[in-house]
Amino acid sequence: MIDVYSWPTPNGHKVHIMLEECALAYRAHAIDIGAGDQFEPAFLEISPNNKIPAILDSDGPDGQPISLFESGAILVYLAGKTGIDYAVNRYSNEAKRLYGVLDKQLEKNEYLAGDNYTIADIASFPWTRSWKNQGIELSDYPHVQRWFDAINARPAVQRGVTVLADRRKPLTDTKAKDILFGQSQYQKR
Repeated sequence: MIDVYSWPTPNGHKVHIMLEECALAYRAHAIDIGAGDQFEPAFLEISPNNKIPAILDSDGPDGQPISLFESGAILVYLAGKTGIDYAVNRYSNEAKRLYGVLDKQLEKNEYLAGDNYTIADIASFPWTRSWKNQGIELSDYPHVQRWFDAINARPAVQRGVTVLADRRKPLTDTKAKDILFGQSQYQKR
């Protein structure tokens, strides 16, 4: 049984809908965020960052209870628990939507905020470096491709992306994946 601690907000509804779509048994517990329920010690045991939604799955990995917070993490967890493609499709479609937004903006501007390179470009560029992993074909977004190539050619960008790059390893082993995405991510500290 999954206990979901939530409130009728967009992030709360994401989890409610996912639980229904996955046909998982759950109990809903109201966390009235306007009344401050999210600061109650019992809730903070489940969601130490005092945000809804949060879940407590009594039948987590290896049959052990697990608590999770943050709606995106919960969606991925529930998708993995039920073996559906929902999470992959949702995030792939969202990535395509966002690249479309970028492409439209860059159709009329050299950079994201206009004709000048700004922190908007600096903040967005690193996420676009993973376009292949996001299920994106950059050539489908010609204005993003132009922008990406221009920023990628900047000497400061080239230097910046190499900082600590030699320390990063592919996530191929189960332990590394668990630490970053799995049960270890959500263990009580």
